[in-house]
Amino acid sequence: MYSQHGTIERCTLPERKIIFSSPISGEYDEDDFSIAAEFSLRLKKLFHLYDNFGSCISIEDIQKNSFNSYHSFFAYCPQTSDVYDEILPAGTYLRAFCIGDWGKLPEIYRSILYYARKHNLTLTGYAYEEGLNEMSIKDRSDYITMITIKCD
Repeated sequence: MYSQHGTIERCTLPERKIIFSSPISGEYDEDDFSIAAEFSLRLKKLFHLYDNFGSCISIEDIQKNSFNSYHSFFAYCPQTSDVYDEILPAGTYLRAFCIGDWGKLPEIYRSILYYARKHNLTLTGYAYEEGLNEMSIKDRSDYITMITIKCD
């Protein structure tokens, strides 16, 4: 996979089922890590997945520059699963990449908002953040976060 910091692209994605954790604060403190552990066990029981999840933040919070107001953790469910919380519709999404520590995410979100305005796109729902390489990095400056947002 090729990704560059700040790259924003449009992509067409199929319908996907997702499941959410309990709400999180976005502080990634002891309470959030407890919710992460609970969510991880739930995913293991339901789908035999281990720690394959990301976090999401509402578009409304991003538009208010409230970049740490995370909603929950999320995971994609197998397409055949009867257990899910929401179905992300097939359609056009923006995808952006942040390389480095999470402190760089606000800059990327501002770029996404600018891109959407410039191209007359309406962002909807949540921004879904996924760490692409967290198990294989030696330094946080190499961390790659992929952000995916539905747009119309």
